[in-house]
Amino acid sequence: MTRTPVISTPVISTPVISSSGARRPVLTAARVAGGLAAALALTLAGPPARAATTVPPVPLVERAQRSTPVLTVRAVCGVDGATLSVSWRRPGTAERYDVVADHDGETYLTPVGEVGTVQAAVRLTEPVGTTTVRLLERPTGTEVAQRTVRTTPCDGWSDAANFTASGSNAPGQPQSIGDLAATPTTDPDGTRTWAAEFGRLVVGPDALGHVVRGPVADYWAAAGGPAGRLGRPTGSAVGTQDGLATFTTFANARVWSTSTTGTHAVGGNLAVVAYLQNSRRLMPFDVPGYPTADPEPLGPGTIRQRFERGWYYQGVSGTFVYDSAVAQRWFSSGAERGPLGWPRTDTEPFALARTAEGKPGDTWRQRFDAGTLYAPMDGSRPARLVGGAIAERYQGPYWSDEVTVHRLGLPVTDELATPDGVGRYNHFAAAASIYWTQATGAHVVADQGVGPDSPWQLRSYWAAHGWERGVLGYPTTEAVSVTSGGRSALLQRFTGGVLCASTASTATGEVARLATVRGAFRTAWEAAGSEASALGMPTAEEVGVPGGTRQVFAGGELRLDAATGRVTQVLTP
Repeated sequence: MTRTPVISTPVISTPVISSSGARRPVLTAARVAGGLAAALALTLAGPPARAATTVPPVPLVERAQRSTPVLTVRAVCGVDGATLSVSWRRPGTAERYDVVADHDGETYLTPVGEVGTVQAAVRLTEPVGTTTVRLLERPTGTEVAQRTVRTTPCDGWSDAANFTASGSNAPGQPQSIGDLAATPTTDPDGTRTWAAEFGRLVVGPDALGHVVRGPVADYWAAAGGPAGRLGRPTGSAVGTQDGLATFTTFANARVWSTSTTGTHAVGGNLAVVAYLQNSRRLMPFDVPGYPTADPEPLGPGTIRQRFERGWYYQGVSGTFVYDSAVAQRWFSSGAERGPLGWPRTDTEPFALARTAEGKPGDTWRQRFDAGTLYAPMDGSRPARLVGGAIAERYQGPYWSDEVTVHRLGLPVTDELATPDGVGRYNHFAAAASIYWTQATGAHVVADQGVGPDSPWQLRSYWAAHGWERGVLGYPTTEAVSVTSGGRSALLQRFTGGVLCASTASTATGEVARLATVRGAFRTAWEAAGSEASALGMPTAEEVGVPGGTRQVFAGGELRLDAATGRVTQVLTP
């Protein structure tokens, strides 16, 4: 059974203006049918037979080189106006090349070409005219390729006739949208819109015309056109430097389109996302990528929007949450509706350790309502929360104290409640902790004391003696360096005593000594001048003796009479 193909023949009833400005005749079904029949006959018959020939296969590399022009130049309407996108490949044996762009007699740029395929952007201060681009061998200056292109206005036409006459709608020009309808639609405010095959030409009451092209034009039309939520265009379609996207700015939003992420509006304060209009930056924390979804309302005046590499929040805060362990923790806890609350800063990288040149850091951090999340970039540990007074002690107000952050390392716990319910604490990677109570404030207890070269392990001592539930209790001060008897020492005061660290000379070298001075001995020792007194630093813990207690110091000892409660100082002769 022979099947007759069914062909739908278009009938166009509206006259159109071609890109050259001439009126085209109206096509009818009868006129189209003849051409279709001829094409159908050729299709059904197939191509004419060819004589068999033997052709040696062309190597893949050679085929690629043959198919790629030595020099390619195309006009692009970019952020800064007309731009020439220039690419070239190594055509010969020279190791380096120069590209010279002459625009109406003026040389604009001479970028250096490396071996292989290279790209460059030539920005033209005067966007209209003719540009000749030449590829020259270095150092001989021998010309190996030349291309001439015409650039036309990228924006600002007064009407359809001006748009066509300027050459901007000519085939191959970046703002070309094909044949325009002869008659525009006119809105109540005087905005005129000419429909075309590949977009729209929109001229507002200010007599400035803008082009809306491709998927963005369809998106805008679906949103209601000039009277819809996006409003009138305030600029024409613009291509990004990476060649992956276009965007058009409207009165109420900017609409972005790529082949992979689709077409989406970015609303609100356009300055917040202005960096999107340039090519993707080198530093990953500055790169949200392109929008992959439309803005999602979260409440009065607040929106959330997904981008290639994270989420943008606007309203309560204008911040970006980058795809990272920080974002994973935040979303897993309920995002802005969870205990962490809203993000208050962008996700920020910083270098906890020395990093390679060009690398932004090794750690992510971001401030939320409940505190700051920290996470290593390599994913070796989950994000941990540091909040309140502990966060201020750790990082300073508004991240002003990175010295402490580097000294203590990253948090290895969230901020937690102490077992007695009185305080809060975080543990950190460098054998350090910060403990807080309402009465004492937040203080660091660390094995490294006041510096990385400190030999005294204060935190380990405190932990071995029961942390805050031991005799020392909670820290009330930071560890401070002192001098006693001509030697360096360290003191840290707690609610239950003073933790003292000093050194002593032995036959095998210097030995670190740690001991606590507490109770009546603390009172007497501090009254005498502490480490600066004749007693000096304690050399051992207090011990029980018949009738009381005794503690030895470098310069003598203190004795407590259990019966009377009296403390006696005995100095070494």
